[in-house]
Amino acid sequence: MESAIRVQIKKVKRMRFNINKGDKYLKEVQKLQLLSQNCAEEDKDFVANELLLHVDKSLSDMKNFLIEYKNKKSAPIIQIDNQQYDMRNWATISQYAKIFGYKSVQALSNKISRGAIAQTDIVYIPALDIKLIRLP
Repeated sequence: MESAIRVQIKKVKRMRFNINKGDKYLKEVQKLQLLSQNCAEEDKDFVANELLLHVDKSLSDMKNFLIEYKNKKSAPIIQIDNQQYDMRNWATISQYAKIFGYKSVQALSNKISRGAIAQTDIVYIPALDIKLIRLP
């Protein structure tokens, strides 16, 4: 087997799953595929098996990353006028309307204007020009 192919296999195998380097990883795999096009069939099988083993490992790493991300205990906290808000408990008007099945954002805005939602459950963020509504 050509040494360039062996070097490329090692390069690809050294790369671990990293959400920020997905494009770079794909480029390295494509280089390996191009290098292996003109080699013997047994070498192509070897390259394919090496790639499959590495892809399995990368998928496992990706799955672990997503599980860890999903299970994170912390949520974004924003602070407005010395008051902290846990964003797991708040939604924008459009998110709230979607979650609770309002026909339109305007229908929810009208309900807010009429006072049907307590003012203590609404926070205005001037810097972002948005309103947040506390989730029940």
